Formats: sequence, structure tokens, C-alpha cells
Amino acid sequence: MNDSNLTGRLPLIHLLITLAAALLLDFIPLPADTFFWMPSFSAMVWFFLILRRPQNFGLSGAFLFGLLVDAGTTSPLGQHALSFVLMTFAIQLPQTQASLKTPMRQALGLALSLLFNQAVLSFLNAVHDRQFTHPEIFTSVLTGVLLWPLLDRFLLTFLQPRRFK
Repeated sequence: MNDSNLTGRLPLIHLLITLAAALLLDFIPLPADTFFWMPSFSAMVWFFLILRRPQNFGLSGAFLFGLLVDAGTTSPLGQHALSFVLMTFAIQLPQTQASLKTPMRQALGLALSLLFNQAVLSFLNAVHDRQFTHPEIFTSVLTGVLLWPLLDRFLLTFLQPRRFK
């Protein structure tokens, strides 16, 4: 198994299960004051996909996936879509792709992506609601970085096409 990229064609059913599971984890209606530390699983899975298969997951996919997250989380339509498109654009830059080869740099890249994602969502919420969200929501970035090695290894194993000879 190649650790740097997924090789071969992605199993469609496994990809759909992965995306659906990430969306469902984000759609669980938990009280925000108690579960502020929960990371955005959809953002983490999308980071994984654009990191491992940038040729297959682009800006239009980020926009559509973000709209699904917006619809499921009942946030104003376009918030997550905008943050996912900006995150995808930043990660698909050639110099960014070249620098995210080691696991430590990937964790740092994920931290910056999740931090940027939370900052965009907080800014858009502040503009929409005319109040700034509480700064403790940024602790979800730390939780996401701590979960990243497990999620990365699981998704590499789950999405790797099986070849039987």
C-alpha cells in the first residue's frame, strides 16, 4: 500500500459511505455549549480526499459537499460551501501539495485548514447574526489534529481498492 496517495480507482461504495458517515457525524444535534470541542468531520474527510486525490476532488466538488453540510446543519446556505472551496483552493496549490508529504506536516496543514474553516464560519456567523461566536469553538481544531492520525490511517485502509489475485 502506498502511504502517500491512494492508488488505483477508489471504490465508489466506500467513498459514498465515508462521505455519508462524515456528514452524519456533523449532523448529530449536540448542544454547542457542551460539545464545542467536536471537530468538523466533513472538513477532515474533505481534507483527506483533496490531499490524497487532488485530481478527483476539486472546487466544484467542494462547493457541492459544502452545500450538503449547510443543508444538514441548518446553517445559512453557502457558509460551508465557501469555506470548503477556499480550503480546497489553498490545499491544491502546487507548493502546498509539495509541502504536505510527511505526517507531521499533514497534521499542521490540517490544523491550519480547520482553523481557517472555523475562522471563515465565525466571520460569516458574525456578519449574519451580528455577534461573534465564542472563542472556545477553536478548540475543535486541537481535537481534529489529535484525531487526524487515526482518521488518516483508517481512511487509507478503507478507501484503498482491494486487489484479489
